[in-house]
Amino acid sequence: MCRWWILCWLGVMVHATDIRIDPLTYPQSVMAMARGYATVADPYGASALTLNPAGLAESGRGLQVHQLANNHSQIINQPGYFYYRPGWSVGYWSEQTTSHTLDVSAVGLGHRSQKGLHWGIAYRWYTTPSGNGLNGSAADIGVLVPLHRYLNMGMVVKNSLWWGDSVSPKTVLGIAARLPQPRVILTVDAVDVAASHRGYVCWGLRTDIASDFSLQLGMYPQHYTGGVAMQLKTITIEYAMVGDDTGFLHAAFGLRLGQRRLTAASLR
Repeated sequence: MCRWWILCWLGVMVHATDIRIDPLTYPQSVMAMARGYATVADPYGASALTLNPAGLAESGRGLQVHQLANNHSQIINQPGYFYYRPGWSVGYWSEQTTSHTLDVSAVGLGHRSQKGLHWGIAYRWYTTPSGNGLNGSAADIGVLVPLHRYLNMGMVVKNSLWWGDSVSPKTVLGIAARLPQPRVILTVDAVDVAASHRGYVCWGLRTDIASDFSLQLGMYPQHYTGGVAMQLKTITIEYAMVGDDTGFLHAAFGLRLGQRRLTAASLR
């Protein structure tokens, strides 16, 4: 019963909060937001298309729908739709405001070698219908290495092989570790942004309160994150919130349909 009260409270809060996420730089995932975007070494499902395409090598299939922005005062809207099957995924998301619309389409491929190494590539096309914004394409190239039953290492080079209007490349190196008792997954990512010649660290944590309910926390520069996920058979309900040093809050809501089959790189 407590889990339902938490979800109802968060459902009310979404109408009073907002968020704006760079649709080309940040992963399009409620789960990633809740964990401070530290998910390069623990990508799964359709989210892997924007987290780390190497995660697309995982078995399973599913559909993901999310709402990453809801700002009634500025009319910022960022819906996303993703579908994946073993080895590939397609997705579409957009940023819609009163001044512009940026549409992004993507396709990704993932492969797992006989030795367990995962690798993948995701290619994006972005365009501004009005012609006054970004137009071009770019690729993310990633690897995922299961070092141990409880330890993964991942790396992704984002916004590489670009064409058209340039976007800033960045390299992300991450580690994910699972503690069997209590059941906790800890993720840490180190991010290097080429354009600004600076780097930063973000971290995330997931703990399973029950077999069908998890709590997630995280942090990235000047922001604190948290969220919950509740699984109902083949449907998972996700909610994330972000706060900064001023106390301003952001929110996101998403649904995932389908299940992932566990492999050597699965920490669940």
